[in-house]
Amino acid sequence: MTSHAPATAGGNRRRVLAAVGLPLLITAAMTLYLLSIRTDLPDDVATHWNADGVADGFTSRNAFPWLAAGLTAVSGMPIAIISLLAPRSPVTPKLLGGLGAGIGTFVSAVFVLTARQQIDVIEPPSFDGSTLAISGVAALIVSALAGLISGNPPTPPRTSAPAPADANRIPLPDGATAVWSGRTPLGTAMIVATAATTILFLVISALTTWWMLLILAAIAALLIASTSFDVTAGPTGLRVAGAFGFPRVKIPLDQITSAEVDTVRAMQFGGWGLRVGLNGDSAVLTKSGPALAVTRTDGARFFVSLDEPADAAAVISTLLDRRA
Repeated sequence: MTSHAPATAGGNRRRVLAAVGLPLLITAAMTLYLLSIRTDLPDDVATHWNADGVADGFTSRNAFPWLAAGLTAVSGMPIAIISLLAPRSPVTPKLLGGLGAGIGTFVSAVFVLTARQQIDVIEPPSFDGSTLAISGVAALIVSALAGLISGNPPTPPRTSAPAPADANRIPLPDGATAVWSGRTPLGTAMIVATAATTILFLVISALTTWWMLLILAAIAALLIASTSFDVTAGPTGLRVAGAFGFPRVKIPLDQITSAEVDTVRAMQFGGWGLRVGLNGDSAVLTKSGPALAVTRTDGARFFVSLDEPADAAAVISTLLDRRA
């Protein structure tokens, strides 16, 4: 039996407001502010700085507000739109929507702060880490606000139906339960790409300022966390978590209709790591090849790379029968 809980129109409006309305409001406020101080800025406004914090790129003060508006919209809006087009993904649209608003806020704050530093000055000031720190805090605050506005993502229908008749099962005595745990395989391509990127970041960090080191270290940590994931299938459903506990995907058992073995190519989702497709499907991929494929009650599918996914699929199918 499956119980349906369709998303409300109010919930859709809240997601649009958080993912699109809030970033547009921030972009508009930034643009109006930059227009209001335009005459106080130098004829050529510094818009780019090298690794030493010295300005090496400039834009006319008349074009500066519109350049800032365009770059802000381009930076965060694509992620926000994906969060609206893929509402069925187990990777919550709430997270993606908040991320889009946060990125837009970060870019807006950088433009505003660097513009304020150039009011009534002759020589452009050097770029320091305080601008990025303040912008980062503002981005976190707006991301949290966007999450509160959007509310919880649409909840897939709950079901108590058994697994499909042709699914593989495991022997399970009455009164017993089963749990399968393992890790995603280490894909050679992803390891090489992560190692090369991390080394490149370290080299760049050694040649640049301390604040750049912090940013590159955070990016490197996220890449490393996405090279291997813990996978657990049990009575509560499927849980997949990165090396540091994040990124994380959880699919409750009562939202699963089937689990099976499939083959997935990384390029189907545009690469490795945590991926989201516009059709609602999503994946955690560390290499191309065999994968556990779980179908939810709303039709969205979730894939996770495993060398031998048959046992995990059989455990989930058995637990679906036991639930029924």
